Amino acid sequence: MERLKVVSYGGGVNSTAMTIHLIRSGNVPDLVLFCDTGAEMPQTLAYIAYFSNYLKQSVGREIVITRKTDNNGNPVGLYDYCMERRTIPSIVKRWCTDKFKLKPFDDYLAQFSGQKEVSLGFDAGEDGRVAGALQRCPRNDQIKTFPLHEADIDRKGCLKIIRSEGLRVPPKSGCFICPFAKLSMYKAMKLRHPELFLRAVELERNNRHNQTIKQGYSLVDLDKQQELDFCSTVKFNDEYDIAKPCGCYDG
Repeated sequence: MERLKVVSYGGGVNSTAMTIHLIRSGNVPDLVLFCDTGAEMPQTLAYIAYFSNYLKQSVGREIVITRKTDNNGNPVGLYDYCMERRTIPSIVKRWCTDKFKLKPFDDYLAQFSGQKEVSLGFDAGEDGRVAGALQRCPRNDQIKTFPLHEADIDRKGCLKIIRSEGLRVPPKSGCFICPFAKLSMYKAMKLRHPELFLRAVELERNNRHNQTIKQGYSLVDLDKQQELDFCSTVKFNDEYDIAKPCGCYDG
């Protein structure tokens, strides 16, 4: 029996370029799977719909979206999960990635019998992430591959692939309560998505250990600042962020 070919899609530059690279190589994935934490940025969800439409038109595939569920099968969102437990995502323990990315991904694939070939979008400059993924709780029914890394395609190469296909480059993917996000992202969010920014501030205030989402900086304090105090320093980059992906697994 042939392996089910699966793309772990994160909605960002790397996984988008990897999917295009696989298609160009004649290795069209059977499944392109995105795990929605329930706290994604609006522009990420918009790009997923945009890229899914491209896949449907080009190779007859669409991006499948799955989420963490409770024991009754009801979807569970990261933000509500944190508010209920009065906690915040952690850079050190990374439980949010495990609970809201890795486990929902594995749970979805469990419905398919046989082996799955799972492609992850780690590029040529991410040796450490490749090594870490290979060491992380190996599953007998999953074989991990790293098409970008194996083809020596770096971050700039990913951008070139996407643009050469005539597609928009995706914005930086990530949650609106991500501790890995740059401070500039939260400043931009205060201006562009004030409703999400206020939800992040509410989460920080609700934290029972008085921790901050962004290590070493309080969003509560940022909320008190007037726009003129920081808006001149905000860098809006709707097209892409050349920086490496954040700590999330799929990139």
